[in-house]
Amino acid sequence: MNQIPNLRAWHNGKMWDVVGYHYTVDESPYKNYIWLRRKEQNEYNIPGFLNKKIDYDDEEIKDVKIMMSTGLFDSQGKEIFEGDVLKWEHSTEGIYDVVKFEEHYINGVKTLGFYRENKYCQMAICQELLNELKFEVIGNYWANPELLTESGEQNES
Repeated sequence: MNQIPNLRAWHNGKMWDVVGYHYTVDESPYKNYIWLRRKEQNEYNIPGFLNKKIDYDDEEIKDVKIMMSTGLFDSQGKEIFEGDVLKWEHSTEGIYDVVKFEEHYINGVKTLGFYRENKYCQMAICQELLNELKFEVIGNYWANPELLTESGEQNES
């Protein structure tokens, strides 16, 4: 069964769920946009949702970082997204992995997909390994850049 992956976005210092988008490549009369939503309390402390629509031709779109779900979960059951920072059971040196999605090499074979990377190497990512080594999401590339600078990674924002 094919499943549409979950998306989220980092925008204006907050994490948002991507709840919709419209994108056409032709001369459509409709504008391209992305819909963001986050749970937030209003000024009366009533929980609700804050929605935001950003047009693709709006200058603000440059500040939106979209992250796709890997479809995998950490040892605590938290969904893992591109850009998440992972700590594992034996991370005694404070070397953390960041989850990426792009072209990379594994055992000399060029591939496109999710992988985890730290300052020493790139490694495949799979649910069995995440469970066995008790990987846990401890932050995100954009929300917690200090996690990666401590482990020798550079934050490219």
